[in-house]
Amino acid sequence: MALHTKILTGPGNALAFALPLLKGEAHPVDLMLIEGIRIFYPKLYATIRDNPDEFLKSAPDGGRRDQHRQRIIDLINSALNDSGVVDKERVRDRLVEVLFPRIGNMGYGHEWDAIWAKEQHIRSSEYFQRYFTYSVPPGDVGDAETERFLADLPAQTPAPDSIDIRLRGLSERRAMPRLITKLRYREEAMAPANARLLAIALARNGSLLPREDGMFSIGGTWAQGAILVSQLTKTIAWGEERDQFIGDVLQIASPLPFAAECFRWVRRGSDSDDSQHIVSVDGEAAAVRRLADRIRERALHLPTCIEFGQDAPHLLWIWSKGRGQDEVTTGLREWLDSNDEAVDALLDVYVGKAWGMESGLSHRSDFRREAYNSVTELIDPAIVMDKLRVRYGQQLDTPQFHHDRDVPIATRIAHQFSFIHRAVVEERRQAASAGSASTASDSAVDGIAST
Repeated sequence: MALHTKILTGPGNALAFALPLLKGEAHPVDLMLIEGIRIFYPKLYATIRDNPDEFLKSAPDGGRRDQHRQRIIDLINSALNDSGVVDKERVRDRLVEVLFPRIGNMGYGHEWDAIWAKEQHIRSSEYFQRYFTYSVPPGDVGDAETERFLADLPAQTPAPDSIDIRLRGLSERRAMPRLITKLRYREEAMAPANARLLAIALARNGSLLPREDGMFSIGGTWAQGAILVSQLTKTIAWGEERDQFIGDVLQIASPLPFAAECFRWVRRGSDSDDSQHIVSVDGEAAAVRRLADRIRERALHLPTCIEFGQDAPHLLWIWSKGRGQDEVTTGLREWLDSNDEAVDALLDVYVGKAWGMESGLSHRSDFRREAYNSVTELIDPAIVMDKLRVRYGQQLDTPQFHHDRDVPIATRIAHQFSFIHRAVVEERRQAASAGSASTASDSAVDGIAST
């Protein structure tokens, strides 16, 4: 009997149990094959279940690829040692490699991850676990549930609260990351009416999207949710209708930093070809004005840097773009004049996190030249220096860029801003003396500030 035939016809009772539990949530053939492995080769089944990274991840390039493949071969052979299998290579090549093609000699890039996920294959990291638990794991959302959610969107139009309730339920299950991923797989095929409803619902519920914090968390659920909103708007015909819709989305998006994140993904790039853009020139101008109005309104009640922390630089940039730099400068100047500690809060939001490559632990990074440039685009650096001298006195006459980690972060930032400012002033003095622009000092400052 052929190996596949033996697997597919042997464990009839097992399949009668497994198939109904995962109906619509797994690839039927993959389920039959892995159930066959469970019945006929239980140690191999346990080896696959307990070593997902070995079977799912792409092999390294170069010589390590051969090492990776040999490690897989050794794992499989060891699992089959007591099974009575004579031809272990046949089981590996005709069964295990069929389920997990990355263990073979063919290369499968990251683009295959989305393809396999759409087809619900066990070789997808998004679906692997359910083949062993016979259920949708915690933190996941079933394909059938996702389809019901989309199918119910039109019926919920008169009562948007019902959409919000369902999204909150998914958030409580910590399933929003998986929902966003599944919706992104479906974004291009979504009907325009549903796309509109979904974009509005997601924008309104941006607070439910987690912002993963970690060394490799760039582009996490928060950003993916905003990208999804931007892509859904592309189902609307190019022109005034789409421009108006984008403005409406930015008006309703909450919290305000999520509205700013949505704008990040709809705004025009440097390409002049309208076919490459989501919004027109006039549409972007109108949208950023509406968003800037929201930011200004909130700033009247609480300074942007205090309310929004490290989201503040992006919000201040949008405010400046939408309503003019002078208004932002005036607002920052009034805030700095009202509170001696405000200068610390202003500079602090321009300092992010750095991650230890070995420990993986986070710490506050340094105030660098690009942060200085961002701050001084909004307010005169001399004003900032005056406020810092009030706070820190003569120690800033000889500022130091590097400090021990036990020095308070506000003190470190004050010194680093002052250090960079002195270098910039000197650079400009030399340029003026030479009668031409010089970049040597700029390079020196950048070199020091990046070490």
